[in-house]
Amino acid sequence: MPQKTNDTATKQNQKRSLEHRIRLTAMILFIAAICFWFYWIYQATTYAFEISWTDRLLRWRIVENHMEITLPIRIALFSLWLIVIALGSAAFYFGLRLLYCMRSGEYFQESTCRAIKYFGMFLVLAMVGDTVFASLDHVIATWNNTGESLVTDKGLSMGRPFIGPRFEYDPGDISLALCGVGFWLIGWVFQEGFRLQKENESFV
Repeated sequence: MPQKTNDTATKQNQKRSLEHRIRLTAMILFIAAICFWFYWIYQATTYAFEISWTDRLLRWRIVENHMEITLPIRIALFSLWLIVIALGSAAFYFGLRLLYCMRSGEYFQESTCRAIKYFGMFLVLAMVGDTVFASLDHVIATWNNTGESLVTDKGLSMGRPFIGPRFEYDPGDISLALCGVGFWLIGWVFQEGFRLQKENESFV
């Protein structure tokens, strides 16, 4: 009997120690994720601002030097990348929500599964948006290009052609999108499991 009591106490201590390590790790990752979120937002909004409201497109030599980048084009470019930033921020939010659930000891709860599912979903949407919109920004930027050279006060301004949709992808985006699919699938399966469990309990 004393041996059984000692074994039970040992298991309880091991369980508490494991829970402590999980919560500590989740808290550290939570703080690191918040810091990285702010850093990512700063980098992403800086890029969106530079490509929309500065002469970066002229320096890339895809817009004709004598052609003015109109306000609707600038707004369209900025709005395009704001959508990606919003989707990425949503993924960060649900990732933080997942870590908060782990920090609170909610390991196998419906709220945790919901956070996993939505984290994966918005991660996929953000990466797909980043890939698709990257093929559209040059289309919008060169919409008013005439392709004709023009003599200006500063000399000859070479014409630039209109750049149609092109498909380019970042392997990192594809990898993150596949990871997002995995997270969504895991969260969906566990959430459906909780739903079926509740239905079975209601029949008892």
